[in-house]
Order: sequence, then structure tokens, then C-alpha cells
Amino acid sequence: LEVNGQEACHAIGADARPATEAEALLLQAETLRLMTVEALSECGAAGQKGELLQHLVLRLRSADAAVQTLLAKLQQTVEGECRLALQPANWARWGEHYLRTLRCMLRKQRRSNFRDQALQDFG
Repeated sequence: LEVNGQEACHAIGADARPATEAEALLLQAETLRLMTVEALSECGAAGQKGELLQHLVLRLRSADAAVQTLLAKLQQTVEGECRLALQPANWARWGEHYLRTLRCMLRKQRRSNFRDQALQDFG
């Protein structure tokens, strides 16, 4: 399994081995990134957008300290820009499009702009 151009884990028959601590942290961080994509999809479709976003923020904050370090930029984007996007006045103007683009970029690990910290490590 390759993540961000780095091998996260490797297993072929007899070569299988337990993940190292660094690999396990990376896998936890990637799992939370994908959970964020899913949560942003739900925020876009649900009436209780603020509650879903708050649940996501709590999930990111409850991660291990080492995982939080890996996800600091993602948490910053979710707590800042995503909250702004979900405000009723912003939702109609740009918020809906923003969340759609952000979740797509997070899923594909692409950078669509220079503002969102969560995307800056992607190509």
C-alpha cells in the first residue's frame, strides 16, 4: 500500500510483517482523512450540517497526539474554512461548491489551491 508516494505497508505471503509504529500512525491518519471525505459528503447532503461538522472535529481532536500532528493541517481547514462554508449566507454563494471540491481533492490527494492547508502537501 502506497500513500503520498511512500510505502505504508507491504505484505506478500511469507513477507508479511506487523506494521511499524510509523506505518501504523500513517494508516490511522489516512483512515481519518478518508473519514473526513465521507463526513464532508454527509455535511453537503444533510440538514444538520453544523452537528456533523462538530462530530468530525471531535473525531480529529480525539486522535492520538502523533496522529494529530500528521492531521494538524486537515483539522485547521475543517475548523476554519469548512465552518465558514456551512454558514447559511456562505453556503448558497460558495460553500456547497467548496465542500464538493475539498472532499474531491482530499480523496484524490490533489491540491486545488494555495489557501487550504490540508491540501498543501499534495501534488
